[in-house]
Amino acid sequence: MTIRYDRRQVKTKQQLLQALLTCIEQKGLDHVTVTDIANVADLNRGTFYLHYQDVRHMVQQIMNEKIDILTELIKQVDPYEHGQYADQNIPYPRIVAILEELSADRQFYTTILGSKGDPSYVLHLKKILTGALYNKFELHIPGTSSAPVPTHYLLAYMTSAAVGMIMYWLENNLPETPNEIGAMIMNIANHGLIVSSGIREKPQSHK
Repeated sequence: MTIRYDRRQVKTKQQLLQALLTCIEQKGLDHVTVTDIANVADLNRGTFYLHYQDVRHMVQQIMNEKIDILTELIKQVDPYEHGQYADQNIPYPRIVAILEELSADRQFYTTILGSKGDPSYVLHLKKILTGALYNKFELHIPGTSSAPVPTHYLLAYMTSAAVGMIMYWLENNLPETPNEIGAMIMNIANHGLIVSSGIREKPQSHK
């Protein structure tokens, strides 16, 4: 009985989520009401209130769930391991896993983070990603005063660039696979913008 009830809950939440995204795409998040969502989902308002307090609470709760998943995936990223894959010119599997998760939820991210959603969620996502990356990198980067770029500036640049690149990919209907985008991110991270853009050739390794 419990399993059947849980499945019903999951199905109902999925209906509500799909209805939310449809409503945002039609009229923008600021104008979406509980009644709108219930009508599109073909459910009553009481069913909505069994799960969420209001529209903003629904969006925040779902966003938190998505961010928790992404944070756990980011925790598995190892800068040194990434470097080993980069040396072989192979996309780092743990980065590809993050991209696969994002592509699976493409409609959610493009709708909530898009022009009809709420820009504050983009800033919130960047803040969470920066924190997760900083916690990861500070374990591996000495952070000495001799470093050309201080770690906090480096991470601010990396997260803004990565989020912008990924959003562009999602908004353009995923023309590349997660593996291909992973290769691009690896290329930029490993060789920088000048080499990745083709302005300067990649330095040849000396054996």
